[in-house]
Order: sequence, then C-alpha cells, then structure tokens
Amino acid sequence: MRTLILAAVAALTACNVAPQPTTGRGPSTPGVLTSADFPKPNPGDRVILNRPQAIDGDTIRADDLEVRLFSVDTPEIFSSSRCEQEKAAGIVARDFVQARMDAAKSVVAIVSPEKDKYGRTLAQVEVDGADLGRALIANRSALPYHPGGYDWCPDPANAKPRNP
Repeated sequence: MRTLILAAVAALTACNVAPQPTTGRGPSTPGVLTSADFPKPNPGDRVILNRPQAIDGDTIRADDLEVRLFSVDTPEIFSSSRCEQEKAAGIVARDFVQARMDAAKSVVAIVSPEKDKYGRTLAQVEVDGADLGRALIANRSALPYHPGGYDWCPDPANAKPRNP
C-alpha cells in the first residue's frame, strides 16, 4: 500500500513540472493571475496588474480590470469634485500612484470578494510588496476609508468625514 501511495505522489509530481506561460485564458500559476486572465477573479487571488494606469488616487485600470483600493479615500478629480482644491489634490494623489507603479518591478492586487457601487473590484494593491494605500496615507494624499467619504473642500489637508 505504501508503495502504491509513493508511486501516485511521484506520478502527480511529474505532471506538474513547470508553470505554463500566461495565455489570457486562465492562470499560468495557481493563485497568481495577470489582469489579462480576467473577467472573473476569485476572492484572495493575487493579480499581477499589467501596464496599470491610475484613473484617480484610489482607482487603477489594467487591461479589462478596474480596481478600487478598499483601504483609502482620495480627493475626486472628475465631475464629483466639489472645488478646485479637491481636484488639484486628487491630481496629486493620482500622479503619486502612477509614479509608484511606473517605477515598480511588480504591482499586485489582492482581490476582495466584494465590488463597490460602481462595479469596480475591491482590492489591496501592493507595489513592490508595499501596501499602496498605506503609502498614499503616509504621503498625505489619502485618508483611511470612510463610508460617507470626506468633505475635501475648501482645504483637502483638513478634510472632514461626511455622514454615510
């Protein structure tokens, strides 16, 4: 019986010699995906973001995947910004995120099972192993997530939480 088990283990090990290159049809390494492997990530998957683009300070797009950092809020850039100071602070946050990703060797999203109200995949994003949300907060470009968001106007440096 022991010989049979050892033979089975050896046969299974021989079948899994090396990961295959990513084809865009599924993961090349179990549990590690690239953004081209989407549309459906599983909770907890570590997704390598190919050519990530910062849409704003807390939203990143890579291939067909749009990721929302779930740990932070940044000032708005687009039509939902309430004043020019908020928009300017949002551009600083976006540019900070893009510069970090451009200089990185790896950008990985750890996918949450939830999506936000806009359908974006919620995730923790790591840039060269460091949490991007924490880096944004340390740079004073973001605040910890608050369900009602923040009133960034008139002074983003003194933003106050809004009621949800």
